[in-house]
Amino acid sequence: MKDTLIICNTYYQVIMASHFAIDLLKDSKVSLVISDHSKNAKLYAQNARKLALFENVYYSECRAFDYDSVYNLRKKFKLLFDSFLRLNKGHKALPNMAYDRIFYYNDTMSTRLFVRYQEKLNSNFICCRFEEGILSYNNTISKLEGFRKKRFDLCGLNDIAKFERYMYCTYSELYKGTLETVKIPLMDPNNTEFVNAVSTIFGVEKEKLSYPQKYIFFSSVLDFEGGEPVGEFELAKKVAELVGKENLLVKVHPRDDVKRFIEAGLTVDQNSSVPWEAIQLNYDFSKHVFITVCSGSVLSISSVIPNPPRTVFAYKLVNTAGNQCALNTVKTLDEFRSSLGDKIKLDFIEVAEKLEDIV
Repeated sequence: MKDTLIICNTYYQVIMASHFAIDLLKDSKVSLVISDHSKNAKLYAQNARKLALFENVYYSECRAFDYDSVYNLRKKFKLLFDSFLRLNKGHKALPNMAYDRIFYYNDTMSTRLFVRYQEKLNSNFICCRFEEGILSYNNTISKLEGFRKKRFDLCGLNDIAKFERYMYCTYSELYKGTLETVKIPLMDPNNTEFVNAVSTIFGVEKEKLSYPQKYIFFSSVLDFEGGEPVGEFELAKKVAELVGKENLLVKVHPRDDVKRFIEAGLTVDQNSSVPWEAIQLNYDFSKHVFITVCSGSVLSISSVIPNPPRTVFAYKLVNTAGNQCALNTVKTLDEFRSSLGDKIKLDFIEVAEKLEDIV
């Protein structure tokens, strides 16, 4: 059997790793890395160790190393210098053993360091990229430019692309890179082994989930980040007036102010500590309506399961002109929708031209 390692930095990636282990990599002993890039990652790694699904589960503290500009430069230089001279055993936050296949989505410094170490242990290993939602496919093309490329070159880390062989994705028609594609089957919410694995990792108590409201509004950061407020809060109140407050639930973004929705008399989701992706796999939302200004996160699970909920993007109902983050996201969504053409029919996605389109 092949020894496979899957490096995960987000909740979706952990769910996808579980899907791989059960439905796609049956010829492998699958080990898992869960990094501290996401909140509560250490707890989720501990939970994953309870499963017989994974050969090993590692918790990796590499976020500061990957992204924090004030990370101790002396420590970072020493890690890179040791790696360059082949003196150490790779990044201390990643497993020190050989693998035949390494899966990852994020092209980070720690991942590149680990791949470089693998070259020493097993010259025949390969790297596989995998998707993180339907909007992510062409973010998986390894490309470094400018100062970042020079820095990686200096450290001997700019050769990751030569190890990459496959791109694992649900809709291969959307991938524009050069890797050979491998189709990921749709996730099956009726697969007890898979759903139980996800529930165990993220602590979902399925019997306590209750979503009687037909409409679920997903707030984002666009009222307080990215530029001028877009008017998302005001839109949520208008939607409540349209469909009735008793029929609307607000899924509040972790960085949003939950009090403003409560004070407006809106009902907010109480399962805020549990990743939404895990909840969606444990509850039938096929007859619900998801509403968002322009957050692509509502597509992550919906695009990889049968019978997804109707999903309405409402960016034409707010003022995005003064918010660059919103403008960039809208551009990505518009380009994505136009690229679909006749390739894929994702009929559950709609864009509201007026408020009444929501119903």
